[in-house]
Amino acid sequence: MDREQFDRLSRLVATAGSRRDAVRLLVAAALAGAVGGPGPAEAHKGRRRDRARSKTRAEQVFNCTDQGCVSCANKTIGPGVNLTHCDLNRRLDLHDTNLGGSNLTKACLGDADLRNVSFRGAQLQGTCFCGSNLSGADFRGTNVTSAQLACARVACNTVLPNGKPAAPCGKGESCCNGTCVNTRTDRNNCGACGRLCEFSTNPCLEVDCIAGQCKTVTKDDGTACQISGETGVCCAAGSSATCVVGTICCSSAQCDPGDTCCGGLCFNLQNDPEHCGSCDNDCPATKADACTNGECTCGDAPACLQSTTCCAKACVDTETDTANCGGCGKACNPEVSDRCSFGECLCGDDVACNPGELCFSGECMRF
Repeated sequence: MDREQFDRLSRLVATAGSRRDAVRLLVAAALAGAVGGPGPAEAHKGRRRDRARSKTRAEQVFNCTDQGCVSCANKTIGPGVNLTHCDLNRRLDLHDTNLGGSNLTKACLGDADLRNVSFRGAQLQGTCFCGSNLSGADFRGTNVTSAQLACARVACNTVLPNGKPAAPCGKGESCCNGTCVNTRTDRNNCGACGRLCEFSTNPCLEVDCIAGQCKTVTKDDGTACQISGETGVCCAAGSSATCVVGTICCSSAQCDPGDTCCGGLCFNLQNDPEHCGSCDNDCPATKADACTNGECTCGDAPACLQSTTCCAKACVDTETDTANCGGCGKACNPEVSDRCSFGECLCGDDVACNPGELCFSGECMRF
């Protein structure tokens, strides 16, 4: 009973008509205190304790060794299997595995190599991923939560249940093999993921990624430029000139007939896709696969338009083409999907069917 309740009870007792009435009031107050719960002070303390407990629970991190998982050494790892409570901690042989439609409820996958694993449609209630490498993992159609992934190693190519990346790249960056890079300046991903700017074998030259294109420029090193006597070498034979970074030291007269000096090296502008028609014309890899008579071409046709991509010598729309859905060569499986929309294989208006199902008339059906 707090002070306010005590004062109110005192006033009631003082105004009671008889001792019997006063006793009756005291007994009633005692019973009310016993069954009415704590007063405001106690209630406030209780709320603080509840908030503290809630905060503790929210800050708890999954511990993959404390989930009571059991050995599943004899179980097959694959799509649609039951791996409930299985101990798969520190497994390094699970990368690129298809676990779509599997039941992994409360399974332990701590410190495992789960790169490029497909969990699509899997049951992941309480599954532990602490310390695991989830680069390229696909969780679309699952019930995994952000709390489960908080202690794992996610990347820009880790796909959440809503189809969005777990670690989005910043403005001006692209996700290449799980790493956010600037394709305008990255030598290993110049202009597109995986496009490497090769090192020059000429000691006078170096190759750098400039505005998304591999550019050959001269080194700022006068001593290296004294190596001469070969076609296309930076300085002409017998020259004592020093190189200045970014300048062209060779001349077309040094190149073979039909070649042109570009950035210190000789190229045939009629068939070189990186110097097609002119030194600075680099045929985009997604729009053309060759340089023909100084023009970028895709197969026997001109380079593809902005909305299409050059795949296997033909211009296709990778947003809708089932044989190249989302990229060249990424064909949709006709058993589990019947169309390609926005670069993703679908069955009707939904995602592709799970293992064990067939796409029939736009619906996933189990046979």
